[in-house]
Amino acid sequence: MISVTKKRSRALTARSLVLGYAWPALAALAVLAVTVAVVVGLTLQSSPAADSAAATTAARPVAAPVIPKPSCPEKSEGKAIVVGLASQHMVLCLDGQPVSDIAVTTGSVDRGVGTPLGTWRIESHDVDRTLSGPGYTVFVHYWLHLFGDIGFHDSPWQKFPYGDTTAYKTRGSEGCIHVPGNEIKHLYDWAGDGTPVTITA
Repeated sequence: MISVTKKRSRALTARSLVLGYAWPALAALAVLAVTVAVVVGLTLQSSPAADSAAATTAARPVAAPVIPKPSCPEKSEGKAIVVGLASQHMVLCLDGQPVSDIAVTTGSVDRGVGTPLGTWRIESHDVDRTLSGPGYTVFVHYWLHLFGDIGFHDSPWQKFPYGDTTAYKTRGSEGCIHVPGNEIKHLYDWAGDGTPVTITA
């Protein structure tokens, strides 16, 4: 009877040993399986194809709003000039039809010297003139006077492109309309005194 109990006791001990080691091993396998599943899932989510699709979506350029260029006054006769501040362009018109579209730079609105809106006429023409006002003195080759200290002139010192719809806000003129050097002589010759000039938003 004693020997049977010993055998049974040994069997229970062996069984408890197997179960005692098995549970931690099974728990470790479960943790490993979960870890593998998580890693595989993350890898699938950040696969090159998914990354490429995300990059393509993120890299798509957003179309900038199109700023309309100024247009000629309908049913007008003779010459006219229209300057559009938002587009930083001016159009030369003849009998209501555009004959030339020129990128320009207008007054620096962020510095409080924006080009005023309205309609005027060219008052006079001048060459090789020094312009001066509060905080500036500049020499220009061509000057077409509108009113006060506002007019068209060249600006060889300008360091950013004419027609730039952002830079003019902080680095634009003192209120005048800057015209590129290769266009100012044409404007000077084309637009006589009395030519109407409309400056629009």
